Amino acid sequence: MEFTELEKTKTCHKYVLESNLETMKMFPFKFDLYVTYEVEENRVITIYEVINKDEKEMLFGIGGHPAYICDYSSGNYSIEFEDKEDSIKFFSLDNGLVIDKETKNLLENNSIYLNKNSFVNDAIIIKNIKSNKVFLKEKNRKILEFDFTGFPYLGIWAKIGAPFVCIEPWMNTADKISSDGNFSNKENILKLKPDEKFKCSYSVKFL
Repeated sequence: MEFTELEKTKTCHKYVLESNLETMKMFPFKFDLYVTYEVEENRVITIYEVINKDEKEMLFGIGGHPAYICDYSSGNYSIEFEDKEDSIKFFSLDNGLVIDKETKNLLENNSIYLNKNSFVNDAIIIKNIKSNKVFLKEKNRKILEFDFTGFPYLGIWAKIGAPFVCIEPWMNTADKISSDGNFSNKENILKLKPDEKFKCSYSVKFL
């Protein structure tokens, strides 16, 4: 949806989406969603702030979908985790829903090596992550540092053959195949009391 511009300077852009008749048809809560982009030298910070404007508790999820230029199909790119990942879990999608059973562990040398077949089953969904940062690398050269501190999930995705890869910090995921369809039972659902605020952020540093 189109957001309303609140601020636009050389180093800061801020926007807001306020609940309206269209949002209420799909998401029955009144809210304000602020999105701020800040630039600090070679670092871009994205900040989300959610405010419950309703008179009842609000249930919601939030996450990012940033994409970075990357010819991942070449086999020259990888995503390296900052810390040693020995309990990480991988999941995949089936028709947009998360398969309950873990999928193959894709880690090799604490990295995910990308190739033309990496996204034939849609996004790679990751949880139980120790790291707060990952690095996108071309062969042995680090291109960017992605900080997703506070986000329990990370999604890695690209359209087949596209010249980009998405590194996506998520507070929660799509429904599981076994979901009962009750929004309040969704894994890691976020909750806000009336007038309560939620804030999170992620950043990318270009190296």
